[in-house]
Amino acid sequence: MDPTTFPSQFTLPYGDFTVASLQLADQVLGTSQYYVGSSPGQIRPDIVVGTGAGGTFYNDGSIPNANLMDTPYALPNGSGIPYFRTGNSIQSPDPGGAPQFPGDTATTWDANLAQVKTAILGGNAVFYFNLNEEGKDDLLSSTDLLAWVHISVEGAGLVTQDFYLAGNPFEAGLGDFSLAHHGADLSALNGGPDETVPVVNQPSGSNFYEPDPRWTYVHGDICESPTNPGPTPFEHYGSCDGRTGERSDSQTVSQNLGQNQAAFAFWNSTLDNLINNPCIAVNQCYDTLHIDWRMAGIDNGYEQLFLTSFEVPQGQVPEPATLAVFGVGLVGLGMIRRKRRKRS
Repeated sequence: MDPTTFPSQFTLPYGDFTVASLQLADQVLGTSQYYVGSSPGQIRPDIVVGTGAGGTFYNDGSIPNANLMDTPYALPNGSGIPYFRTGNSIQSPDPGGAPQFPGDTATTWDANLAQVKTAILGGNAVFYFNLNEEGKDDLLSSTDLLAWVHISVEGAGLVTQDFYLAGNPFEAGLGDFSLAHHGADLSALNGGPDETVPVVNQPSGSNFYEPDPRWTYVHGDICESPTNPGPTPFEHYGSCDGRTGERSDSQTVSQNLGQNQAAFAFWNSTLDNLINNPCIAVNQCYDTLHIDWRMAGIDNGYEQLFLTSFEVPQGQVPEPATLAVFGVGLVGLGMIRRKRRKRS
């Protein structure tokens, strides 16, 4: 997927990032061209930042120079822990400890920037995130959760560049993006939200998380209408329920796609440029990428964040050894989720 050609009507601004609903695009267009597979076999050649599954990945040390990256963080996997944070010393300590290499810290997932560029083969930096809620605890209207991501790029003698996936575009109301950057601004001033604070359930379809607008409220269901006269088929968060103003042809889109299919893609062109062109002058280069990733209100686990440079042909689930022949298409940093696993 090339973010420069992704249809804008299926995107919304969240803090510093443009976020695309992949399932919304495919459902409205009647295609599968935005299907992004994420089974364990498909992501083994990739850089995995956090996962609830085991396995061999790019940054487990099996690839040359992969020791210049943290190994994957272990995420909750049905253990009943309703939150996650990179560097939480009890729930999710830094894998391998810190510092393992220059720039490595104990509270973020870290990587040498040159190795990130190598891993994505110089392609666009695109992030992927999957939603995998069981709804058994009815936290945040069942299949919703809260997420927050701070990505920073730094280098000796250079001003650190910060990028936040935070807040929600409709904090001021549907159709009003005036506060789309509010959560990011609050994060820049006050740091990130506390993932250990118990979530307060919100009414179904809430536009944002009112107790702390730094969180991005991730919705398991949204409502769309293919005949919506606005710039996007998006009608409202939450399932279609016949509310006043909802169009007669409205349809619910499930974004809770589980373990094997990514629900969201997001990107920032400035960050992409820093990854692929880290030097601003001779001997003045950015050299380290940090990711601070937090979630709350989760009730299953197997969340996953990874960087990928392979696009799997639509509908296929190849073995790891065959991935290389598919070539480069869907490139970049990827946040992606694993399809829900049945618990014994």
